[in-house]
Amino acid sequence: MASWNFDTATGTIPLSPELSALVDIPVEQATDLLSALDSKDGARLRAELTEAAAAGRSVRLRFSLSREPGTIASEEEDAPLDLRWWELRGGGTGDGRLRGLCLEITDGVKEETDRIAAVRHEESHRMGNLFSMVLAIFRQTAHGATSIEELSRKFGDRINAVSKAHSAHGTKSVHELVAAALSGHSDRVAITGPDARLDPEPSFHFSMALHELSTNAADHGCFTSGRGTLAVTTDVVLAENADRDATSSADSEPKPLLRLVWKESGTLPSERGPEGFGNRMIAQVVERQLHGRLEREMERDGLKVTIELPL
Repeated sequence: MASWNFDTATGTIPLSPELSALVDIPVEQATDLLSALDSKDGARLRAELTEAAAAGRSVRLRFSLSREPGTIASEEEDAPLDLRWWELRGGGTGDGRLRGLCLEITDGVKEETDRIAAVRHEESHRMGNLFSMVLAIFRQTAHGATSIEELSRKFGDRINAVSKAHSAHGTKSVHELVAAALSGHSDRVAITGPDARLDPEPSFHFSMALHELSTNAADHGCFTSGRGTLAVTTDVVLAENADRDATSSADSEPKPLLRLVWKESGTLPSERGPEGFGNRMIAQVVERQLHGRLEREMERDGLKVTIELPL
């Protein structure tokens, strides 16, 4: 780092020996930092420094130079890896000047650029998966629909569920996800057991599985009759206690698992209608997307579903 001074009367930042060495511009080449920049960058910095001095506020301004002294790149452009970046930090001195420190921030800018690129790549990948999911939902819903009205209703419900899961993307409580999926039947639902939190991607996929379970319960299960109820019980167990050898090895600690038991009551097996794409989607989400395990049992008074997935 090196100190700098901005003189509003001349609109210059004199290149001291320390500042000259920091930005790698020989004093013989230029006596003013701003004039060493191209007209666009120099004018931008000069205008912002002048405004800050008049307003009496502090500044944090970036500028960049390529490793070849005198070749400039604007901050608004994508920064090639051969650029070096600096930041002017400082404030007013009360005598019409600004003073502060100039720091090289090249490594930080590169890390920021890499992080932004990674986020953009992840978002692009996620959007591609989302469009593929929507197309698969439409095809499967259309395959099982018996009328345009049924297709419109079921496809609309599923896309609405995808939209809600996507907009609520983030680390979520399992109990919150269950309550959201069953919001229309909350008076007939009991949620018990210790809670757990899922990271953004598992939260999204788990929301979709819960929506399909809720839809099946409304179309074929416990919510089709006035006497039906649903009990959702959660627990956090270790893999070795859940017979999940695939998630742990002899030389590693057992991994925690979320176990969720979905128990419908008040529906006889003979009353339960046909089930199709919804169940296949639940199994695919749990086993492929969440790398978990799914068990379905039709008990005497209703369906029981057990889901285990790694935390």
